[in-house]
Amino acid sequence: MVALPALFGILWRRFGRPGRDLYGELRQGAVLLMAIGCVFNSFFVDHTEGLFFAWVISAAFASKGLGGSHETC
Repeated sequence: MVALPALFGILWRRFGRPGRDLYGELRQGAVLLMAIGCVFNSFFVDHTEGLFFAWVISAAFASKGLGGSHETC
């Protein structure tokens, strides 16, 4: 019962960094879409919505704007 709201809260806070850009707002919009959808229906049980969420979150963490180091050595 606590894990799903915690997941959404962590992602919301992580994507809402200072100096936000359009992509940051789109990331937060995807998290908000899933949070609202999970209130009324279990989106993670449906194949399409779960795949959409996994794809958007993985693409968001792979982007350059999250402050990760891109050096291999």
